Amino acid sequence: MSASPLDVNELLALIDPLHTQRDVLPLVTWLAVTERISLRAADIAAAQRLSGRPCGTIDPLIAATALEQGVPLLTRNVQHFEHVAGLEVQN
Repeated sequence: MSASPLDVNELLALIDPLHTQRDVLPLVTWLAVTERISLRAADIAAAQRLSGRPCGTIDPLIAATALEQGVPLLTRNVQHFEHVAGLEVQN
């Protein structure tokens, strides 16, 4: 599994209480937030604002990371990402 460091908080909320962070976090390949991802996130945020869906700053970075990696975005917050052009979102 790959994730942005921005996802740590959500990932830890999903961990079974019988497992510790030490057990789960090493299983994740952490992806860097690059300049390219940041620029794409800015484009996503602008498009969301123009369409009347302001989205903050973290969600566009998460979406841009998935798009740049060419992978679906797995999330419990489908409604935060379902309007991002070209992004495959899975619950």
